[in-house]
Amino acid sequence: MARAMQRKHSHRRLLPARRLILMIGALAVLGAISASAPLHTWVTGLIASAQPAISAHPVWGAVVFTTLAAVSSMLVFVSSVALIPVGVAAWGSPVTVFLLMIGWFVGGVVTFAVGRHLGHPAVRRLLSAAQLERYGHIAAPNAPFATVLLIQFAVPSDVAGYFFGIAGIRRRVYLSALALAELPYAVGSVYLGTAFVERNTAALVVVGALAIGVALWQWRLAELREA
Repeated sequence: MARAMQRKHSHRRLLPARRLILMIGALAVLGAISASAPLHTWVTGLIASAQPAISAHPVWGAVVFTTLAAVSSMLVFVSSVALIPVGVAAWGSPVTVFLLMIGWFVGGVVTFAVGRHLGHPAVRRLLSAAQLERYGHIAAPNAPFATVLLIQFAVPSDVAGYFFGIAGIRRRVYLSALALAELPYAVGSVYLGTAFVERNTAALVVVGALAIGVALWQWRLAELREA
């Protein structure tokens, strides 16, 4: 039993590391494609091929995009990386930011509801008892907006909503923090997608480095909480 529990805790500690590895891998792929003119032309051609379908079904295209964005904010191993260039090519940066924000916001609402109404049994595979206890000391049910916002920035979105729901954070405080915290991530992600579509290597490197820096920060916080 003790070994099983140790394996579970080790698995949870590895989640931020795996997220970081996936992010670095995705950015490396984008960089490699951008560095090769023929490959970049081929990939952007594939992206552009989605535009006629989106133009023919604009409402359903937006629904599918926001739904996939919501799923990406709820699950550890699902990413919005592949979605964003398609959105940028189809709608442009401002609309893509808007749709991405809607999707991530809906995903945050769902994870919060799962934590609030289903509680620990539904979330145990994502957060350990020790993590829940540590987070609980930071964010009491009546935690102020600033505290919730800081935690929302520091904790990956596929974890934060579940935790805040379990912690009993006030709904309006959580939703306000969620909307505000997701905005810079949405803008940065879409800027990254735009840099890729436009083959702007310098912007791709800068934004990619910032994204890795944020992931490293979150990983370090997770390691400190597990220590």
